[in-house]
Amino acid sequence: MLAAVYIMDESRPWLGEVKGMDVKELQIHWYEGSYQTSWGPMKGKYSLSSVHRESLLLWGFHLTEKTNHLKRETQQELQRLYLETDEKLTLQRQRRCDD
Repeated sequence: MLAAVYIMDESRPWLGEVKGMDVKELQIHWYEGSYQTSWGPMKGKYSLSSVHRESLLLWGFHLTEKTNHLKRETQQELQRLYLETDEKLTLQRQRRCDD
């Protein structure tokens, strides 16, 4: 299963294949690619890591069959979810500063 993860980094999106999960975390094998290019599994010692389940934005989607690109609908949904999450986190930070 492919999943997209929220990470506060400008090099978005962050995608990978879920290799395992428990109540709090997932094991992700990260993919390399971009909105405009094809995607494929990363290689090397940093290609597998654990992330909190709370950071999941979208899961269960597929890449295009021939070129391994994000489908247009998936790309648009990811961009919307990243923006929405950025805005929520900004509001939370502002509220903390106001207190």
